[in-house]
Amino acid sequence: MVVFGQDQKVKLRDLNASPPEVSATLLDKCPLLSRVAFSRDGRRMAIANYYGYGIYVWNLPLEDRPELLPQPGTESKLPCIKLPVKFPHWHLAISPNGRWLAAAGRVDKIRLWDLEAEDPIETLVELQGGVTPAGMRFDPQNRFLVSVQHEVVRLWKLDGEQVDPQPTTMIKWPEKITRLRVSADGKWAGIICMDRAEVKLLRIDEHGTFSRPHDWALPHERVHDIAFGNTGRWL
Repeated sequence: MVVFGQDQKVKLRDLNASPPEVSATLLDKCPLLSRVAFSRDGRRMAIANYYGYGIYVWNLPLEDRPELLPQPGTESKLPCIKLPVKFPHWHLAISPNGRWLAAAGRVDKIRLWDLEAEDPIETLVELQGGVTPAGMRFDPQNRFLVSVQHEVVRLWKLDGEQVDPQPTTMIKWPEKITRLRVSADGKWAGIICMDRAEVKLLRIDEHGTFSRPHDWALPHERVHDIAFGNTGRWL
């Protein structure tokens, strides 16, 4: 668990301890933290600063690497990578396997880094498309990144060493999109638009393109959120 308080320090707490104690101070001074993201495997964590001072990435200590675990009752500092950025980033996502970090802010680009590279800073790719509050998602299989910008849904394939800045596929609706979800099997993307009267489902095929769009109309309801089950069958 990450804690950010009035002392402007960013601290990592160990929830296995009783009570949860501070196991590491990640940053001594962070004027305003805007976003935190963890990889699903728990290996990496990233934070963005609201004022655009940088994006910080940590390789978290693992149970099978006891030499990196802080000693009980001590506050140690974990080394981090600082990715230079020149403006605030309000959207942050790490792929489930911890390899890819995506960040977006006030310009119409998504910045993507390969955290597995020898020098992640040199791997920056600027994807052509911004992000609005509906956000962006990596699929659970680490195959692609999906983002929403106003009325547009874009998808980028991540199956090679080089990622094309241009989206693999995109689709546009008449209304602004307020929610984006991706199924656990990576086969469906679900969105809700501003009128909230429909759930729109996009089938994602093996080539990373959208096919078979479905509009599930709910004329007597207003949909606020959607979620997929772990198998990808249930919505």
